[in-house]
Amino acid sequence: FGGPGIDVEAEMDAATELMRKQWVESREGHYRRRPKKRFGLVEHEYDVHLPREEWQQVNQKARDSLRSFFLSDLYAQIRDMDPKRWLPIEQLDQFDFEGTGVWAVLDFAYRNEDGHVEIYDWKTGRVTPDANKLQLGGYALYVGARHDADATEVKTHLVYLGEDIQTFSFSMSEKELAETRGEIRASIASMRMRLFDKDNNVAVREDFDMTDDLEKCTICSYRRLCGRG
Repeated sequence: FGGPGIDVEAEMDAATELMRKQWVESREGHYRRRPKKRFGLVEHEYDVHLPREEWQQVNQKARDSLRSFFLSDLYAQIRDMDPKRWLPIEQLDQFDFEGTGVWAVLDFAYRNEDGHVEIYDWKTGRVTPDANKLQLGGYALYVGARHDADATEVKTHLVYLGEDIQTFSFSMSEKELAETRGEIRASIASMRMRLFDKDNNVAVREDFDMTDDLEKCTICSYRRLCGRG
């Protein structure tokens, strides 16, 4: 059940216990004293009440995701693979894009038997593979820049976890990579044009108008800074 040395039910129970501890840690407000070291939930910061049933649904989703992963052929493949073929996992890194650092964190990547890189990105939300292709293109560019790979030969996989597992695989063409570069370039330009001091990457809060769409405020994690918290 789940391969040698893995008790899937025990792993799910451990995840549930961790979620409980993090919930208590957040409720007690430890993150306010050590925000980089402690766990915090926006619901506690802004006194948002969620019914017990919603918390239980979140936990069940986590359990379902773990179960589908541990019982998948993909997990068996990773488990039996030589770790020397892996690229750094969950390690914050960056690559230079036309003079601007672009950050990336890979969920999992390895070199296959042909020497080409394959990237896996886990998802637990709605199944919308086309909406995530820009992210995958960015990962391909990152691997090309930082891990001596041809970005057009990088194979990317979106893995949607839940009660069932769904995988969507893509290889990026030169045209798609060019479109990815264009999106990154446009995003950087949009952010830079709002800077007060472009050379030193300094912005001034007063240069940013507050939104009139108060619905956006309900999902903003920083609304206390503008007095709407």
